[in-house]
Amino acid sequence: MKSDSRENLAAKLILKKGLGGLLIAGASGLAWADSCDSVIYDFGIYYSGDTYAQDRVATNQPECFGGGGVTSTIRINATAFSHATAISGSIASRLSSSVDNPALGLSPSYKGMAAGGNFQAWNIWANIDNIDTSYGYGAPNGGRTRGDNSILTAVLGADYALKPGMVLGISAAFDNGNGQGRNGATASNRNNTEGFLIAPYWGYQISKEWSTDLSAGLGRGRFSATGGVKSEADRLFAAANLNYARWLGRWQFTGKASYLHGKEDYDNTKVNGVRFANTDVKNRLDQLRFGAQAGYWMNGVMPYGKLSYSYNVHRASQAGDDQLGRGTFIATLGVNFFSLASKVTGGVMFEQELSRSNSSSRVLAANVNLRF
Repeated sequence: MKSDSRENLAAKLILKKGLGGLLIAGASGLAWADSCDSVIYDFGIYYSGDTYAQDRVATNQPECFGGGGVTSTIRINATAFSHATAISGSIASRLSSSVDNPALGLSPSYKGMAAGGNFQAWNIWANIDNIDTSYGYGAPNGGRTRGDNSILTAVLGADYALKPGMVLGISAAFDNGNGQGRNGATASNRNNTEGFLIAPYWGYQISKEWSTDLSAGLGRGRFSATGGVKSEADRLFAAANLNYARWLGRWQFTGKASYLHGKEDYDNTKVNGVRFANTDVKNRLDQLRFGAQAGYWMNGVMPYGKLSYSYNVHRASQAGDDQLGRGTFIATLGVNFFSLASKVTGGVMFEQELSRSNSSSRVLAANVNLRF
């Protein structure tokens, strides 16, 4: 098939019967009917080795492919990048953000890694967030692909201060999600995901205002969809962050610049226990993020607002293009809580993507930190 033109490929496949659905092809494009099992069947048998046909199928039915360009981008953002963001948030809140804070008036034993002396070396923390993503775009077959995904990710971490201003830790994230999608007037296909990531991390206080942190993680993910479709993937991520914080009276101003790298490497897909060759997929997402935040201290409670910009620098997928768009502004509203007596801090926040083409994402998150 590789030698065929796009028009000849479509013209030759006039009518094919799948395991549970129907593929109709003509010179004008491809149309799929019903469940994911027929899509995977035709993808693995009739389209083996043909990049163009793989792109067409995966783009028309992203909800049927764990490693598709659209679904994989959503999943990397909601799992690996969510994990990396939680790590950086925990570190930054204990490093430069509490140094020389005139509003809190913290004692040397509590006011941050740069304080020295009798500081708390151990810290445990937890973060949980739910990310809802909806998408819709014109598919190559002339229909409109649309769907949504909701992924809940819980992260647990523990770290130790090697010295004032330097922290080393380990974290584990566990995620579970579900979604649905359809192309044109076809029935909705549903999918479920779950997985984990284990990530060590390191943080360093550069100065009173500046800090940096690095993290990297490995894990495994599972995907299942309508029609007995299942696939599994190795996961990988790495992240680097530069953090800034300064207090002016009761006002706290912070900034962050981040580079995030994520990969998912999917095995060949199974349909009702039968594995299909040439359905393994590798995906990669590299993302830049910049953000500025302002908060106001009010006797143990600090509400804040944040504006960020996220840009997908590099996207690569062997199973269809990412249709979601590269860049978006993100608005965040939240509140942090401080209990000096119990050495506990925490917070809740909500954020919304404002301007990504073809998709929109919403995040509701909460976190807690305990030093001892």
